[in-house]
Amino acid sequence: MPGTRESLVELTVRVVLDGEPVTFEAALPAAATRPRRLLPLLREMEEEIVDRASRASADRGEPVSCRAGCGACCRQIVPISKTEAHVVRELVEAMPEERRATIRARFEQVTKKLEEAGFGDLARGELPRDVRDRKGDAPTELGLAYMKLGIPCPFLEDGSCSIHLDRPLACREYSVTSPPELCTDPSDPAIRPLHLQGSVADALLSLERRDGDGVGWVPLSIALSWAERHPDVGRARPGPELVKEIVAALGPDAGKRRRKAAR
Repeated sequence: MPGTRESLVELTVRVVLDGEPVTFEAALPAAATRPRRLLPLLREMEEEIVDRASRASADRGEPVSCRAGCGACCRQIVPISKTEAHVVRELVEAMPEERRATIRARFEQVTKKLEEAGFGDLARGELPRDVRDRKGDAPTELGLAYMKLGIPCPFLEDGSCSIHLDRPLACREYSVTSPPELCTDPSDPAIRPLHLQGSVADALLSLERRDGDGVGWVPLSIALSWAERHPDVGRARPGPELVKEIVAALGPDAGKRRRKAAR
């Protein structure tokens, strides 16, 4: 009915990090909704997890070495959720016309370079069968081959992310404590990723995989064309149920996992 107000549920989400309970507040639909409504909460959770990990690492004498202007990790194959792929498309479509044209041209250039390099399947978002159901971890062969192409993320400008406030979860959680120059070779064993007590990005991917459509994740660099070809569908669930699944996916042993986007 037009004008009907959405019924929201006030939630207090409790997550244990390093043995300490941390709470987050959120208002989510009581009725069936889609994971995109969780993104503000997920970003807040991710920020807390990353901040705690960064402080703990600095206290051990290993501060995060990532700085604006580097951008090496923005040439990796970055795995994002289907939800975020559609959000990326909407973000681009909402840009002023000139800016939108510039960004769309960069996405098209990525597709062209992938096809020229013999990665036509990847350019269409068709991940190899042995990869698509993994927790967002690109295997060594695919990750290294992609980074050797030197393709920058369409949002990378002057070594920095031009959509920093709206960047995907995977981008928010990947940092290193090793010298930045090592990141040009992601196979270097001296690279030290920041150890996180759980991956919110992986938790969202885990939730989406329950849809069972065979799409495990979407490369950020082809998200625009992928979202245009795939409707934003999937099983809708009540907001509290979605949050419960996310927290369960983080799990008590979540701190043992860390993203391996290009290794």
